[in-house]
Amino acid sequence: MTTDEGLIRDGRIEWLGDAPPPSAVPLRVRVIVVEEEEATRGARMAAALRGVAASGGVASIPDPVAWQHEIRKDKPLFGREEE
Repeated sequence: MTTDEGLIRDGRIEWLGDAPPPSAVPLRVRVIVVEEEEATRGARMAAALRGVAASGGVASIPDPVAWQHEIRKDKPLFGREEE
C-alpha cells in the first residue's frame, strides 16, 4: 500500500508530486478526503505533544496532587471553608 497526495478538481485527481506509476490493469483505490483544516489541526496537535515530551511530560511534575490543586485553584465548598 502506498500513499499519494492529490487534489480533487472537477471529479478528477490532480496529483501533488509524482503520480502513481501506470498500471496495465485497472487499479482499485480508496480515497480518504482530508480537508485542510483537519490536516493542520493534526499538525498542531503533534507539535503540542512534542512540546509536552520536550518538557519531560508527566514525569517532570514532582508532586502531581499539588500541581493539580494549583492548576484547578479549587474554591472551598460552602460551609467547609478552611480555617
